[in-house]
Amino acid sequence: MNKKFLKEVKKAKKDDIIIWNEATGELIRGQPNSRKINEAVIRLFYFIYDMKNRKFRKLKWDNLFDYIHKKCNLREVKGKLTWTCYGDLKFVKEFCNEYNLPFEKIKKRLNAAGGYCDCEVLLNSMAEIDKNEYIL
Repeated sequence: MNKKFLKEVKKAKKDDIIIWNEATGELIRGQPNSRKINEAVIRLFYFIYDMKNRKFRKLKWDNLFDYIHKKCNLREVKGKLTWTCYGDLKFVKEFCNEYNLPFEKIKKRLNAAGGYCDCEVLLNSMAEIDKNEYIL
């Protein structure tokens, strides 16, 4: 058990709620229905609850690749392939923030597969990483 978590348990009031996300190390303590607690719960459940299919699931690399593909807007214009890329992992970071994933860990994996910016994730990492593998 995480020492920081145990420390918060000792400090907690009788009706406090403590949320610890092991994947990110995020620890939140507060009163039920407080904004801080509600936002933390939403972040946790957004990570594992598939709103479309109404069931719990883990995210796969394919989910990330689809997100990046949409954000990069890969398209053909006047016979030439074009896309949006800022030369960094801006869209990967957005995805990680949206699903409460550890960006640095994801970045290392993508870099190892040749993805140093969003378009390289599509052009290089996508070919190296099994899209059906779970991200964490």
